[in-house]
Amino acid sequence: MRNVRADQAETLRRLVLRRTPNVDLKAEPERSSPGSFRIVVTSGKGGVGKSVTSSNLSVCFGEMGLRTLLVDADLMFPNLDIFFGLRPRFTLVEAVQTRSPLDEACLQVSENLWLLPSRAVEAQYMGLEAELVRRLRRFLENSLRFDLVVLDTASGLNGRVRDFSAGADEVWIVTTPGSAAVADSYAMAKYLLLTDPNVPLRLLLNGVKNEREAEDLHRRFSEVTSHFLRRDIPLAGWIPADKKMEAALEMEMPIVRSFAKSPASKAYRELAKRTVDRLTSQVARAVPVSQASAG
Repeated sequence: MRNVRADQAETLRRLVLRRTPNVDLKAEPERSSPGSFRIVVTSGKGGVGKSVTSSNLSVCFGEMGLRTLLVDADLMFPNLDIFFGLRPRFTLVEAVQTRSPLDEACLQVSENLWLLPSRAVEAQYMGLEAELVRRLRRFLENSLRFDLVVLDTASGLNGRVRDFSAGADEVWIVTTPGSAAVADSYAMAKYLLLTDPNVPLRLLLNGVKNEREAEDLHRRFSEVTSHFLRRDIPLAGWIPADKKMEAALEMEMPIVRSFAKSPASKAYRELAKRTVDRLTSQVARAVPVSQASAG
């Protein structure tokens, strides 16, 4: 299993290098083609497991050997540090305020996982919001340290979710089976598609009973989006309801670490594997033949 994961990581890493433009970053600081693969995780409403998904998925990517950066891009209610039992004193906000490199705010959580934390701040009232977004986007576009970046954004129809979704390889909308959550997820999908008809949306179902419920919910959601939005939104995956999740949150530790054999942990690892396979396949098809045959 370890050799398979190592092969996956190496394959994805080679594709990262191949799709990275050969440019002088100092001469072109605003390049629009990031080297790292980027997944944006958002939701139509809070409380559906968006941050839980981001943190556990990032841990799984790191375990696969991928250099992964988890970014707390929720500028109003950030909390990813809590999921890892961390209390950082220097965050994205302090880095921007002191004009320090954002690298200085990245905390190494494990061998292949780093966290760029933020802190609760009324950014728009402090005149920081636009600068925070600009600095973060520039950092992600120019950083070649990571194979994969996961951005955990704010919930709801927030303009900054739109900003962070630009240039992403995949944008996941996380929802639970409740009717209110599903309705808000549809509203989020509509909002993002009106902004960019080509945004690569996927749906992540959290807290479902079983595969049958997940498939049925996705089918009904797709029927609505196909009819009204003219867009079929693929399923990123589904995570089962797990009684161990609450205990993991109390322990301030991702469930894939605290209860590695639980149903949710197994689902997160399978989700990470399928995601890497999909990204590898998609980008391999996009890589020119001359590059694909190199190395």
